[in-house]
Amino acid sequence: MSIILIGLLVFERKGRPFPGRTFWGYLLVYAISRFIIEFYRGDARGIVFGVLSTSQFISILLVPLSLIMLFYLSRRGRAELPSPT
Repeated sequence: MSIILIGLLVFERKGRPFPGRTFWGYLLVYAISRFIIEFYRGDARGIVFGVLSTSQFISILLVPLSLIMLFYLSRRGRAELPSPT
């Protein structure tokens, strides 16, 4: 998880900041990593649709939601930025 932290800190310093960017970026990266990690787990877990674990199903829902929110907040953040005086 420290790789995610380093990535978020780098991501935070680049580009245009807007409220919620770090939170939704974290959800995006966590969902992708959790989806991949679940393939390698050896414990018994709930099965959704006969193929995916519950965590993978939730990850599939979180990735598009995170992308939509990042896009929406970046657009809204640009329109509401105060002009420098």
